[in-house]
Amino acid sequence: MTHGSADDFRPEGGDLVAKRVLQRAFSVRLRLRDRSEGSERFYGGTRSLVRWGTSTVAGAEVLADGELVATSDADGIAEVDLPDEPTRIEVRLAGWRVLDSPSFRNGKANQLPTSEVWMARE
Repeated sequence: MTHGSADDFRPEGGDLVAKRVLQRAFSVRLRLRDRSEGSERFYGGTRSLVRWGTSTVAGAEVLADGELVATSDADGIAEVDLPDEPTRIEVRLAGWRVLDSPSFRNGKANQLPTSEVWMARE
């Protein structure tokens, strides 16, 4: 991922061009969601759908290979930017536990640029 603004663009020929030097790195946006509210199951024909609560989790610490690298904000977002992909990502908050989700499982962010981390109150 990269960040920038309109000020980064310069005229080049008849176009506006922004140039970036890419470096090998690891970035992921973790979206922490409260799944302790339970679920509701809806049946429609032969399929069933499960809807989970969508509250966010603020103040959770994110550790990459044991080092604190981010804290989730009021919207439940933690931005992780590292020079290399970590072996393991942990999310910690007293009184909470991390559940497996399709995009975050066993300490790995399986979906980039954003992985959803499901958490439940203990």
